[in-house]
Amino acid sequence: MSRFHAFLPWSVMLFLVGPMSGCKEDPPGKLVEEEGVWSLTHYNIDGESEELNEGTQKDAFMLKFQSEEGVMTTATCGEMATNNTPGESLCRQNPSFTGWACRCFSYAYHVDTMQFREFAAGDPPPSVDFVDPDDADAGGGDTGDTGGGGGDSYSTITENAQLAATYAWTPLPEGVFGSDGLVDRFDFVQRAPTIFDGPEPQDMNAPYEDPDFACTPCVPGS
Repeated sequence: MSRFHAFLPWSVMLFLVGPMSGCKEDPPGKLVEEEGVWSLTHYNIDGESEELNEGTQKDAFMLKFQSEEGVMTTATCGEMATNNTPGESLCRQNPSFTGWACRCFSYAYHVDTMQFREFAAGDPPPSVDFVDPDDADAGGGDTGDTGGGGGDSYSTITENAQLAATYAWTPLPEGVFGSDGLVDRFDFVQRAPTIFDGPEPQDMNAPYEDPDFACTPCVPGS
């Protein structure tokens, strides 16, 4: 009997320790699930908060996230040389004279921070391992295919408390929608994928369907 009692606690301990040894830490949560298409509603450039003109600029500034690939596509509708920033685009007003310009970024997403690295459409998206912005500023990481930091750009995501289901990216990578890459803020609401992928909404083409100015998909076949 004493041998049985001596064995029992060890068997219980092995039962408990066994499953625990195989557990992995859950990945950090996200402030918002980014997958899909987001359309600009408000922006703050040079310290002035503005609402996008729905009559001439609706769905003229969009983000498309492909979370499995870790790729963000930015799409701007306007004249090719000018009028490509919020407040200036005449996308809806003159659809026959405007078209789309897109940029491609790989990204890593940690809680409320995105880290971006630009690449050319059709090229293999570089893999981005998240590096804390403070560590990157201190020289941590690199800009190789699997590193991070260095020349990458960062954006902090916040929820807009006044507008339902609206989230802000502060900033976007430099030059995207006129962003300074430092403090400019851009608020987005999620939209249907067809707004980006086609068929054309109303009287204008979507970024991937415009017959004259269609964007090349960042990820071939997407």
